[in-house]
Amino acid sequence: MVSRVIPVDPFDLVIFGGTGDLAKSKILPGLFRRFVSGQMPPNAHVFGAARS
Repeated sequence: MVSRVIPVDPFDLVIFGGTGDLAKSKILPGLFRRFVSGQMPPNAHVFGAARS
């Protein structure tokens, strides 16, 4: 399987419920894997918002 990276413009991402189980177990690890593999622009911003 051939893997290719499609260029993405810089973006801001807000995760509502950033301290919740879904964010901790799925969303944040997935975003981290994308960042490490070079699939996210270096100036992308990820914000987490939560009630507690």
